[in-house]
Amino acid sequence: MNAEIIFSSSPYPTHSLPPTLRSYVHHLCAFVQVPPELAGPLVVTAASAGVQGVADVQSPFGGVIPTSLFCLVTPHSGDRVTHVMRKINAPF
Repeated sequence: MNAEIIFSSSPYPTHSLPPTLRSYVHHLCAFVQVPPELAGPLVVTAASAGVQGVADVQSPFGGVIPTSLFCLVTPHSGDRVTHVMRKINAPF
């Protein structure tokens, strides 16, 4: 039996981001010419790293946890991920 797995992706929900992050993702996508599915998760992950030293999150289960996020984006070769990462990480 040969099973084929097909992944269907929805557009990245940039409308759910806070206005500043949403604007940054849209401008980054236009400037670097990448889709929101590549830039969005990387921007959110960088934002969480940016506030990690000054903020924690209250878990719904009572614990306090850091704002760390782990993100995995698997672009194709030539998708400009290096350029995107340079732009996102420049403030750090």
